[in-house]
Amino acid sequence: MKKILLFLMFLILSLTSLAERFVVSSKDGYANLRRGTTINSEILDVLDNGEYVTKLDEVGEWYRVEYAAFDGGYIHKSQLKKYTK
Repeated sequence: MKKILLFLMFLILSLTSLAERFVVSSKDGYANLRRGTTINSEILDVLDNGEYVTKLDEVGEWYRVEYAAFDGGYIHKSQLKKYTK
């Protein structure tokens, strides 16, 4: 049982280290977090410049991101820049 738990912990830590972090950086000062990958998709939230998101997937020109309570919203990649420490 301990071996299984250790393996699961290692797997979870490995996956979170692969996640890419981005920061909202839009000329408008904000970016819309959308339900889908079009500009007509429902807006779930509005993120101000400087907000951090975690990229989960890439669909064409859109990133599926995790942000606060939203774990599946989309932001156009032009509205984000890669976070560097």
